[in-house]
Amino acid sequence: GLGALLERVEKVQGLLDNKAERRSVEEKVRKLVERQEEVRNQTDRTDLNKPEANKPETKKLEQQQDDIRRQIAQLAEDARQADAAKPSLEKARAAAFEATAELLQGNQPEAMAQQNEVLKQLARAAEQLDSEATADTAPKDTDAEKLIADLEATRDDLKKIAQQQQKASEATKTNPAEARKQETEVARKLAEVPKERQLPTAVQTGVEEARDEATRAARQMNQPEQQRRQAAEQAEQAIDRA
Repeated sequence: GLGALLERVEKVQGLLDNKAERRSVEEKVRKLVERQEEVRNQTDRTDLNKPEANKPETKKLEQQQDDIRRQIAQLAEDARQADAAKPSLEKARAAAFEATAELLQGNQPEAMAQQNEVLKQLARAAEQLDSEATADTAPKDTDAEKLIADLEATRDDLKKIAQQQQKASEATKTNPAEARKQETEVARKLAEVPKERQLPTAVQTGVEEARDEATRAARQMNQPEQQRRQAAEQAEQAIDRA
């Protein structure tokens, strides 16, 4: 029914949001790879065995490395819908922490080894994020935008048609001619709903079944009241299911 239709809209929107989130985190990871490469290269050029001579430069390296650690931790928090990348991001964060500690102790080879581990894990996380986004079941953005718009328009149309069907159901009690007129109009409007819209097969089939029930109800309006009411009720239920 209308509730299920709204759920479809929200599901498609959720898939799009998840896909966009993965792409956003992936982009941030790749930028962080570039920054870690710069810090590693700077570490390679700095003689950590001469702390007094290179104290300002060493301090800057320590701060930059620790900043990278904090950014990785934030990325792991942001990647809520990217489960596959979380272990790699956690390993990168741990390696960045160790790299900072080695820099503090002036252990250049060990610091660079940990920085290389950061790069390895970040590259792996970026690949995992890319794979998840590529394999995502969400439709292409342009197709999804039209699908969402068409589903929302269909939902709005069905709400209005359901209200008109209620009037037809009421009219079956005392005014069968008016009920026939209302049911005929309901069937006509239901026939218009799928036109030029991109709708899931289940939704389109539901609308067509509701149209058929409204058409049958219109034909039953020359029958006794009980049959008229039953036919209108079936049309009403079909619209709810659509």
